[in-house]
Amino acid sequence: MIAIKSLCEHDLRALSCLQKKCFSHEWSDAQIMQQLQHKRALSLGVFDPELIGFIFIRTLLDEAELLQIAVAPTKQGKGFAQSLLDALITQLKEEGISRLMLEVRRSNNSALSLYRHYGFVEEGMRKAYYPSLGAGGQREDALLLSFYCSGK
Repeated sequence: MIAIKSLCEHDLRALSCLQKKCFSHEWSDAQIMQQLQHKRALSLGVFDPELIGFIFIRTLLDEAELLQIAVAPTKQGKGFAQSLLDALITQLKEEGISRLMLEVRRSNNSALSLYRHYGFVEEGMRKAYYPSLGAGGQREDALLLSFYCSGK
């Protein structure tokens, strides 16, 4: 049975391991710890029974920025990212957050599909924002997306 719950410092080791599996440029343990301890941060994890996915956001006034979302490669495509987003959006609405923003690689089709399913809208682009995924490759654009929690 899956469970979604707030993450804390005790989850650092599992988060660090999951970061290495999911990202080519993962956060350091110090960066993860800063997220877990930040007063305007929300960090949720999905457990089955071990940590298999997480979402990190920061809030400022009535807006939030999605910093990272990840699901273990062996668990992707099974609805865990949707479960995290459902829990996040519910919590943001309860806290009076009106807008959730994020940036995503232009080539990340699975993430774009997920975000479009939720009604995120494209509101801009950052040219050559992301480092190349391969040696000698070109930097990649980031698409800026927003989800309006109160409906726009």
